[in-house]
Amino acid sequence: MPVKSENIYAVLAGVCDYTGMNLVNLPACMNDVALIRSALTAQLNVPDDQIRILDGQEHSGFVRTKDLAHAMSSFRSIPAGDVLFVFYFSGHGRAGSLIFSDGEIELESVIRYISKMPVKSSLLLFDCCYSGNFEGPGARRMQFQETLSAFAGTGTAIFASSSADGTSRLGPDGTHSMFTGALAAAVFRGRRPVEGKLSLDDICEQTLENINQWNRTHPGMEQHPVFRSGIGGTIYFEVEPWEPYRQMNVHYTGNAYRMVRVKPLSTGTVKRLAAFIVTDESVLIEQLPAITKEIAERIRYAEVHANKTSEQRFRGQSARVIWCYFGKSDSDLINSAHYAYTIWAADDEMKRLFYKDSKHARVLDGIYLFLNPSYDLLKEIQKPSGSREELIRNHQTLLAEIVTLAEAFIYDLQAAVNQNTNAAITDLRRKYGPWIGKVRNAFIRLSDEDVPPDDLHDWAEEIVDLAGWVMNLAILLERAQSPEGLSTDDLWLVRHAVGRYYRSMEKLKTLEHVIYPK
Repeated sequence: MPVKSENIYAVLAGVCDYTGMNLVNLPACMNDVALIRSALTAQLNVPDDQIRILDGQEHSGFVRTKDLAHAMSSFRSIPAGDVLFVFYFSGHGRAGSLIFSDGEIELESVIRYISKMPVKSSLLLFDCCYSGNFEGPGARRMQFQETLSAFAGTGTAIFASSSADGTSRLGPDGTHSMFTGALAAAVFRGRRPVEGKLSLDDICEQTLENINQWNRTHPGMEQHPVFRSGIGGTIYFEVEPWEPYRQMNVHYTGNAYRMVRVKPLSTGTVKRLAAFIVTDESVLIEQLPAITKEIAERIRYAEVHANKTSEQRFRGQSARVIWCYFGKSDSDLINSAHYAYTIWAADDEMKRLFYKDSKHARVLDGIYLFLNPSYDLLKEIQKPSGSREELIRNHQTLLAEIVTLAEAFIYDLQAAVNQNTNAAITDLRRKYGPWIGKVRNAFIRLSDEDVPPDDLHDWAEEIVDLAGWVMNLAILLERAQSPEGLSTDDLWLVRHAVGRYYRSMEKLKTLEHVIYPK
């Protein structure tokens, strides 16, 4: 069953008839609107009745300025809140204006009007000449105690087909504009959805790649789109149903132990699993191999009878290696404080691969047994020293600081990419030299924070993960302070880190309930 995007509304304008404006008619605009409509309904799953098409009476392409005003007013009843409003225009453009069949509308006035609508976010798509002639919305700043659910995906983004002094062109076959074709292709055949979602960042990046491919093969006919986003983080579209990996529902209470959960550790071509076990104080080290064998037997039996619980590529296969991590309490498992771990291997090949020599390990009854010499020290270090309220406040403060730093850099990075010159990248590196130190300082302060209580562990850990991706940006930028500047590979790594930052922000939204209970 397709995912319905009930919270997306759109106005799509295709102006073809310019007879009264003494301009060349643009019949391809009709196909442009059809492409964007198809992208919205067929791929982004927007209900058709939430889209208004402006293409004139009987699809004549004669669209008046008042037709736009009427279409906008028809959406006055859009429910306020978590809504995305999309405006698309294909037609003639003049420096600072969108041209309709009977007159012009100032581009900035359209941006101002839509940005003031009572919606969470708005996306404006301009496919016309000189459409990059607008002021950017500016990077968003995250406020202390602002939830990521409120911050992420809020604001206005603008994607224009050409620079402020550039023209927009038709695609290779002349039936639609190049920008709209590249954009539709990015939606339909672009980046692979992650967990069923496609981000606005993914779509725009793929669109730019599509157009850059055209530019490389058509010298003298280049086109340079402009993307500026004042949206916190990015917007995610649910494009396909997604069922998260369900860990095997194997919970077992044995004699003096509890198996809490099982999760995959698979890499390459070997199916591997990890089991996490809490043992009673009465359990002796020498008993762990027998417990391991019992757990391996139960897990492999459960695998045979599991329904859609194994990773797709290993479906129908049993694990060849199982790690068992032992703690003395649930808190140990939450904080990765294991006093021992064992390895069960299905055959000699796996034993040779994973049974490593160590002064803290031995093989007992065919099971690899490792005793953690740092367990007691780790337990002592993990004792919280401050209050819960102080930890939450400090993490909230540092999260807002780190996100604000990241948003400023990403905003100016996109501006440099828009200019498409080495000088712009060089200026970016120069401007953000001091920024590197601010990011490092914030990351160190976050790393020095107190150990969170168990119920805040995942939330605090994800904040550190998000900060780590921002720190990666700082490291990449610092490395590029050489005369060679940012290489193509460096830019790819920067964009990858930005994407992971967005994904971490999306995950963190789902964890905020621990400090912002509904």
